[in-house]
Parts: sequence; C-alpha cells; structure tokens
Amino acid sequence: MRWPLMLCATALAVILAGCGSGGEMSATPSPPDREIPAPTNEIGPFVIHTAATPDLQIESFPGSYRATMVAIHGATLDYIAVQEMLDHIVYRSQLAGQHALWVRDLFGANPHRISTYNDYCPTWSPDGTMIACQKNLGSDAEIILMDADGNNRRRLTNNGEADWRPAFSRDGYLLVFGRSHNLYTMNLDGSEQTCIRANTVCNPEPAWAPSTRIHYVQDGVIVSTPEDGSIINDLSSPGPNADGHPTVAPTSGGIAFHRTTPGGTDIYTMDSNGSSPRKFIYGPDWEGQPYYSTDGRFIAFSRYGESYDIWLKEVDPPYREYQITDSSSEETGPALGNPTLQTSRVLVGPEGSDRGFDPMGGYSYQYAYAAVLSFDQGEYLSFLRIGVRPGDVASMVLTPLADPGSNALALEVTAPSIPNLLQDAGPGEEPDVWAFSPEPTAAVIIFDTNTGRVLTVLTMWDEVYPSTDSSRTNATVHGEGDRTIVRGAFSAVFGPRGELLAPGPVGGVEVIADGGDVRVF
Repeated sequence: MRWPLMLCATALAVILAGCGSGGEMSATPSPPDREIPAPTNEIGPFVIHTAATPDLQIESFPGSYRATMVAIHGATLDYIAVQEMLDHIVYRSQLAGQHALWVRDLFGANPHRISTYNDYCPTWSPDGTMIACQKNLGSDAEIILMDADGNNRRRLTNNGEADWRPAFSRDGYLLVFGRSHNLYTMNLDGSEQTCIRANTVCNPEPAWAPSTRIHYVQDGVIVSTPEDGSIINDLSSPGPNADGHPTVAPTSGGIAFHRTTPGGTDIYTMDSNGSSPRKFIYGPDWEGQPYYSTDGRFIAFSRYGESYDIWLKEVDPPYREYQITDSSSEETGPALGNPTLQTSRVLVGPEGSDRGFDPMGGYSYQYAYAAVLSFDQGEYLSFLRIGVRPGDVASMVLTPLADPGSNALALEVTAPSIPNLLQDAGPGEEPDVWAFSPEPTAAVIIFDTNTGRVLTVLTMWDEVYPSTDSSRTNATVHGEGDRTIVRGAFSAVFGPRGELLAPGPVGGVEVIADGGDVRVF
C-alpha cells in the first residue's frame, strides 16, 4: 500500500522541503485505550500527536533514496505510532460458562463479543465480511454463518449429525467441514452439501490450501486431497504421535500443525509437500490450534499453562511472542483475517503501549522533542529519537549537508547539549543507544538511505572545539557513489549501534553505505 506524505498542519508551522523517493508481553492493548487528540500529523505510516504550538517543524529531505526520511522537531511529541494493514483475531472465550466468540485487533486492542453462547471454531471468509463457526447443541453441532460483526446469523446445516469445524475455500464461495466420520463441502447458503471423503474421523479439522487442495486429519495424520476428494496423500507421518489442526501459509503453502506426543503438545511447521517437519513453538505448556495470518508473518495459537490464552508468534527471526489475551476465562481457537488499518507499533507513548512492551525498550521517556522517521512506500523502516532537553528545543537546528553520495543522508544537529540518540530495534528490544558524556553541542549523523538506519555519528564539544559560527562542526561532506567522506574537527566517532570507534580529535571518516564500513582518518 503506497502512502502519501500527509501533513496535517492546523495551527502548526510546517516546513516541507520535498520528499525523497522474543520476549513475552502483558496483555496491555496497543495503542492506549484513549482517543489521540488533535493536533495530529500523519506522515506516511506514522501518526504523531504533538503539543499545540506554532513552532513544530516537519522537514522531508530531498533525494532519490529508497527511504523517505522526515525530521520532526520543535514541539513536545507525546505520541508517535506506526499503522499498517493487520488482521483481526476471532476466538472462543468461555465467559461465565458461555462459549462465545470475541474479536480483537491483532495485538489485542479493542476486544468485543460478537456472539452469545456455545459457538466454537470460528474462521474468517477471505474478504473478511463473514465468520463461519460451529454451534454446539447438546449432542448435536451445526454450522453457522454470520456477518463479521456477529449480526445476520444463519444456520447452514440442520440434521441429527454433528457438523464440525468449517473452513472457507480460497475464493470464498464454499465451506468444507466434517460431518460425523465424513468430509463435506457446501455453498454459503447451505445448498449442495456434498460428501467428498467418507470414513475419515469424527473431527477432520480441514483447511483449504492455495493450490485448491484440502488438508485434513485422518487417524492422527495430516492428509491432502483435491476438492473432489478423489485421492489422498499423507503429509505427516503415521506413528505414535497424533497430528492435528493444519493451517496453511497463504503464499508459500507451508503448513503449521500441532503434534501430541507423550511429552506434550507442540506446534510444528513443514513444507507444502509435507517435507522438513520442524518444531516451531514448544515448551512445558500445551501449545496448539495454530493459524497463519493473512500476510504469513504471524501464527496465532492457544497456550494452556495456568490458563488458556491466545498468543501470537512471528514466523521469521527474531520469532517474538506476544500474549494477546490474559483472562481467567478459557480462550482458545484463534483465527486470523479481515485486515484493516491498525496500530502496529508505538514508539513514543505510555508504558506497555508498544505491543505490550514499553516504547523503545523502556529507554524512552513519555515525551520526545525531535526524531527522524524513515519509511518506504508506506512501510515502516526506522525511527531515531534525538535527545534534547525541553529548554533547548527552540534553539535546536537540523541541517542536511549537501553531496553525501548516492546511498547516504548527512544530517547536522546542533543544540546547547545533545544527551543521547535512541534508534528503534524492534518491540521489546533494547534500542541502539548513543549515550554521550560529556554531552556534545553538535553532531553529524550519517544515515543509510536504503534502510533509514544510522551508519555513524560524529560529535563535537564546545570545550574541545569552540564554535565560531552557526555551523558548529564546520563539517564538509563529499559523496563518491556509495562512499561518503566527512571532514571537520570532531571530538568522537561512534558506530551504527552506539559503540565508540575513535575518541577525538578526529579529522574525518569515510563511510561505505553498502555494508556500513566506517574508516577513521
């Protein structure tokens, strides 16, 4: 999704200089349960709330970069968040003995109940407009279809047999479900109920694959069949283990499932043809009922420890886990779908608001006064917070330096003092920290414009090099392809993670953006 550079400038002075091309969490919702008050700026995927002031400055740096890089400063920044298209989670919650369906945003915000009681095994339609589920009626179970908000419920099956675990076809026109010991398909109005496989098991737990095949469980083995049920192929191996609840990655066709062994129940993944099974989620608790997100980035699952709760885990490194529900009621059977624009990250804000973690790994304070935001076609890349004291905000100056090369941005920052720089490293992760002592009055920050991240920082202290004009570093920058050469009189050189590379005096550095090599001379 391509985002415009949107600057809402009511009562604000906006300077726009162009636009370049694992840990566990608490269940605190993100963003905070409050409406973000005006004045609010939307810049690419960022939502920024500031104090009402005419002094706010927003500057976009020109250049043919991959990253769009924007500096914002001159006012109190008390809330900075990132938005992106994210799934909702629908799940079953046993509240006061009623097994009802609930929906939340992906990271747990905005929980609300959408059904009454005895509803199980929900799943989203591909377009997010409907939810199918199984309603238990004593010894009977039937398939129910409802709108995404829980309204317009209609019963699709009505017989004396148990109908189990519906799943939508990838085009959204059919449902597959289990009936007693058979596997059935039907239209969304309940018509043309067709048995495609007989004599399977009582609960086949079917899932529709992108290849128009249906995966389901037979005798503790995950098997696959075409839509007509003409032939089956084993995807997992028969043996002492019992495999169940397959879910299919929407792009790769890879499969996640839970496996019960004498040691417990864990979640595995395997390739689309059943090869290379490997543990993905395991531990002393019961972990099961996996479900892939629409974009394939996350797997939601149920975990039973002291209570049943819904969790979320990243599919790719660093494989962070997020606890989505935290309740004394039993909450299980998550399904992901219906993506909408939601808050993905909170970079400046209250404690616990960044997916349940403290923003910037707890190093951040509630407010900020200057930051550099980086994004590419609406996708978040990086966030650098520039430390400055409240009394120094008005005298702070940010100046882009000319000719930094094809893959770099050189930004000069001057202020009465610059205590630190903090660069986001991910939710729950400690940020990259440049903690300066003594505190410089000027710094040159070199960014990689492909990633938006810092390559090197060069500082200057007045006590070492007294300033003679408004450009306190007297720095010059010259770019040669992906090489950036910075010359001046500097008191220290720091690396891309805040490490001290060389104490002063330093006459300059050569930076290679591709690889981040820094050579001091």
